[in-house]
Amino acid sequence: IRFPTKNMYTDSGLRIRKIKTRKDVLQIGELIENCFHPYLDPDGRRFVEHLQQIGKEYRDHPFFSLFRSFDLLLKGFVSINPQGKIDGVVTLFPCNVEYSFGYLIANVCVAPESRHKGIATALMAFALHYAEKHHADTVYLQVREETPEAVRLYRKLNFTEDARRTIWIRPKSDMQYPDEKVITFTEPNEQERTDFIHSFYKAYPEKILWNLNYVSDIFGMGALAKIKRHLRKLESQFYQMQNADHQTIGWAAWQKTNSFTDTLWLVPTEACTGEEMTAALRKLGDLYADKKAVSINFEKGRFTEAFEKAGFHKQGNSIWMSKKL
Repeated sequence: IRFPTKNMYTDSGLRIRKIKTRKDVLQIGELIENCFHPYLDPDGRRFVEHLQQIGKEYRDHPFFSLFRSFDLLLKGFVSINPQGKIDGVVTLFPCNVEYSFGYLIANVCVAPESRHKGIATALMAFALHYAEKHHADTVYLQVREETPEAVRLYRKLNFTEDARRTIWIRPKSDMQYPDEKVITFTEPNEQERTDFIHSFYKAYPEKILWNLNYVSDIFGMGALAKIKRHLRKLESQFYQMQNADHQTIGWAAWQKTNSFTDTLWLVPTEACTGEEMTAALRKLGDLYADKKAVSINFEKGRFTEAFEKAGFHKQGNSIWMSKKL
């Protein structure tokens, strides 16, 4: 692939150019909705609707929209078909991970009628070139396990797999499981909270944590941490989980979010059994799911049966990948 030139043509004749937000946002929103419709959760749908709303304002009121400040500036590239329409897109979002600057590559999609022409490969080449020119150390992406063609593309581009994660969701419900008294929840003391935090960062390493709904002050101890949470309007609760023999089998935390689900953080110990995990998940769900759906981002393949028995359903499996530049 020949990289950006004045006319933005690749060696194969594809036309690739930078995103022009005002001009492109409506078509980009429609393309993302068309390509990712089966996988969009409520947050994803809100993002697409936001793109389309801004795009319609640009289209219908071009003069007045010049004087409005929109909270959107898309970075990335689009491909243009012979009819002048956008048939492919890739977006980039700056990020800092493990004290180094990088980009998250997202929304890589090509219209169904334009696939198998090298468009996705060309868009990725432009995105990688852009990230390298702008001094990124690493680029990151997430790809659904259910899209094998996309996974093959990223592996061909030398992305390495960092993790496979499953998002489990328990919907809002008034249903309560019988209290089996297998698991008890207690509020951890300072030493137990320290043990939890140490185990937490093993279960949720930085390469994963930065792109979740995590806030650094959420687990802090003491008065200062409480003041920070109050000022930032952060709500959270913590639990140490013990079995019938009073053995610690893990930790859990609840965090209120602006997403369509609140977040549960779950860190089991090696001693935790499947039966104990089922009981713990049922109890956690019962505590919160009558108010709002709750979600847990968890290592794929661990305690699958326990999640299902506790009323959680699988939203999907994601492969987290990265590439050093």
